[in-house]
Amino acid sequence: MLYQRPSSPFWWYCFDVDKRRYRGSTKETNKRKAEGVEARIRTEVADQKMANKLNGFTCEITLEDAGKLWFQTEGRVQRSSKDNESRLRKLLGKMVVDNAVVPGLDGSQHLHTLRQRDVQALYDSRITSGNAVGTANRELSLFQAICSFAAKRGFMVPSWRDRIKDIKTREPKGKTRYLLPEEEAALLNELEPRDDPRRAAQYDIVVCLLDTGARYNEIASLTWDAVDLSIGTFVLHRSKVKNATTLTMSERMRRCLAARYESRDRRSPYVFPGDVPSKHRTHATKGIMQAMERVGINSPPKVIREGKATVHTLRDTFASKLVKAGVSLYIVQEILGHSTPAMTQKYAHLETSDASKAAVAVLDKLNKGELNV
Repeated sequence: MLYQRPSSPFWWYCFDVDKRRYRGSTKETNKRKAEGVEARIRTEVADQKMANKLNGFTCEITLEDAGKLWFQTEGRVQRSSKDNESRLRKLLGKMVVDNAVVPGLDGSQHLHTLRQRDVQALYDSRITSGNAVGTANRELSLFQAICSFAAKRGFMVPSWRDRIKDIKTREPKGKTRYLLPEEEAALLNELEPRDDPRRAAQYDIVVCLLDTGARYNEIASLTWDAVDLSIGTFVLHRSKVKNATTLTMSERMRRCLAARYESRDRRSPYVFPGDVPSKHRTHATKGIMQAMERVGINSPPKVIREGKATVHTLRDTFASKLVKAGVSLYIVQEILGHSTPAMTQKYAHLETSDASKAAVAVLDKLNKGELNV
């Protein structure tokens, strides 16, 4: 049967075969399409049951076939589908860089015959060839996802797959980069519209990011029906943490959106329309990054000392300004939409402790002779 959950926009399927229950999301909001997905899954389950019987419940599958099947049914519908496709090609040794094939695992080998030391060797080669730890870890996560996917469908998988976490190494924490007031002013000055619509969009989106702490895609997908210019508020839908918050606009953000509203494309529901009115602006950050380069925000000495500034840096800039101004981490967490306090802790070092403030007050009185000890 198909049903909907209160917390999900998708239709879910649920059926029993041979006393085993199969339940999951169809990833479809349209019921007719969801029925098609359910029918396909029922067929796949039936085919797999028959294959298991024919093979004495020892159904084999190659790494390449398992990877392709995983991508077609799961990896392709995820937000990181392009990254998934690229990682899969790399894992299977089908990626070409500078006319050279990047080594990978043997895709023709049966999944359950792959050895832990082979995967460990691949991981080590990624690190020694210059891949970031995070990049190598995500490739391992992909392999683990493929194994889990295959196991759920009755295929034989490596007995050691639960030990993949032992191969991974801890990722080094990156530096929290935020713009200084003069860097922020230089960036906005560089993006000053000057009657250029494209530059105007870049300027406006940077203002929105600086003054809300929102993620880029949250602002890029903002719709006019979520904006109330009369009272200066807007509803921000956070797809990453699946919540929504009503926020108040700063004066400069309100001016930017008011100007955009007057000149808006009435065919589009979005504050920042894409190339097609029915779609919103994509992750087009090249122009903003180039502006950062032009004003020296990412000069080599600054990158070495403070880390590279990206569009996400505008979110960190917003948070750092609040914390430095004395706003509590709890309030910052609420505004940023962090699901746990731990996510906001990276700004804790910017807090000025009450003890430090009290100590300085005493020292100032002592230095002025207003207090005797």
